[in-house]
Amino acid sequence: MASFSQDFEKKVYRTIRKFSMLRPHQKVAVGLSGGTDSVTLLYFLSNLRKKLPMNLVAITVDNNLRDKYTKSIFANAEKLTKELDIPYYKISFKESIGKTLSQISKEKNTKSLCTYCGVLRRRILNSMARELGADKLAIGHNLDDTCEMYLLNIIRNEPERLVRYIKPVISDRGLVPRIRPFMAVSKLDIQHYADIHKLKYVVGRCPYAKYSLRFATRTSIKEWEEKFPGTMNKMYKSMLKMISAYGQAMDVKKSTFKLKECKYCGELSSTDVCTVCRLLGPTRIKLDTTKY
Repeated sequence: MASFSQDFEKKVYRTIRKFSMLRPHQKVAVGLSGGTDSVTLLYFLSNLRKKLPMNLVAITVDNNLRDKYTKSIFANAEKLTKELDIPYYKISFKESIGKTLSQISKEKNTKSLCTYCGVLRRRILNSMARELGADKLAIGHNLDDTCEMYLLNIIRNEPERLVRYIKPVISDRGLVPRIRPFMAVSKLDIQHYADIHKLKYVVGRCPYAKYSLRFATRTSIKEWEEKFPGTMNKMYKSMLKMISAYGQAMDVKKSTFKLKECKYCGELSSTDVCTVCRLLGPTRIKLDTTKY
C-alpha cells in the first residue's frame, strides 16, 4: 500500500515541477466538487504544505440541482475542509447569476446543459478565486479528463485551447492561472489513493451529463482503455507533443492569445463578447464573500 501511495505522490510531484505549477507561499484556490478527484486533490495539497508552504482555500460551485448527489457534495466538502482546517466558500448559480441550472434548461428548452454549466462554473470559480486573491486555481482534472479534453478539442477544431491547457495565460487583468496537478494520473489510481487514505467522496453523476458530446467522448475513451490498456498514456504523450509543436508555431511566450475585455461584462475573452454573455445575454457575476 505504502509503495502505491509513494509512487502516486512522486508522479504528481513530477507533474507539478515539470509544468512549474506552484511556488512557495502562493495562495491556491481549489475547486472542490466533492467527488473523488477534487477531494483527493485538496487532501494531497494540504499534505504538500509540509514541503511546499502555501495558503489553501476551497471553493464549491452550487448549480442548485437539489438531487441526492448534489446535497451529499456540500456535506462532504464542509466536513473535509473542517478536518483539514482550510477556509471553505460556496457560491451558487442562483446568487451569482440569478438563475439555477434547471431554469436555464427551461429557458433554452434543452437538456444538453454541459456547455452552460461548464462555462458558468469556470467563470464563477475564477471570479471567486480572484476575489480571494488567489495566485493559482487548482482543479482535479485527471488523466481521463485530459484525454477527453484532447479529443474534444480535436473534434471541435480548437487546437489553440490545448496550449492553454498546460500553459495558462497569466494576466494581471483578472484571469487566475489554472493548474491541474492530477492531469497525468488516472481516475482509477486517484480513487485507489483516496481509499487507501480513507477519504470520503461522493460517487454519482449529474443527471444532465448523458446528453452531452463530452459524455460520449468519455465513454469511448473508457472503452478504448479497457480493450487496449495504455491508450490514455499514449494519448497524453501525443497531446504533449502536439502542444509543444503548436505552441512553438504560435510563439506562445510572446502571445497572450489576443485576449480582450467582453463589451458586456468586462471579463477577459478571446472575442468581443465572452462565452457566458453569448450564451445567456449580458451577465455579470455577483459575489459576496463577507458571509464566510
